[in-house]
Amino acid sequence: MKRLLFISIFALFLTSCLKDDDNPNYHFDTIPVESIELPDSFELNEVYDITINYNLPDSSHTFYQLYYEYNDKERIVAVITYVNEDVAATGPVINKDHTFRLTATQEDEYIFKVWKGKDENNEDIYETITVPVVDPSQN
Repeated sequence: MKRLLFISIFALFLTSCLKDDDNPNYHFDTIPVESIELPDSFELNEVYDITINYNLPDSSHTFYQLYYEYNDKERIVAVITYVNEDVAATGPVINKDHTFRLTATQEDEYIFKVWKGKDENNEDIYETITVPVVDPSQN
């Protein structure tokens, strides 16, 4: 009898903790970078603060993380937002900045592909900026 009571209480406890809705009330979205502040050149092994500017479309979007993918010389940069579906998507566009650090460790130039959105064919649009690396000891 005690065992049956224990199993019943345990089953009730488990079902009361289960969420009624298995669907998340948020999703992630990638938004374009409006602008990026880069120096004219990098010095080898120096550290730089790189600032990107972006627009949160409405009050339901929050900055989640910087999308930063690199392959050889190329760096793809975009912004990933957390979109809370429980918050009404209202309000004005919110202009924000995000700064990250980059250490110039490669001797070759850096090619930044800054994500600007998608075109009418759903193809990615990038602004490409090339930043050379100089070695001050070579002067």
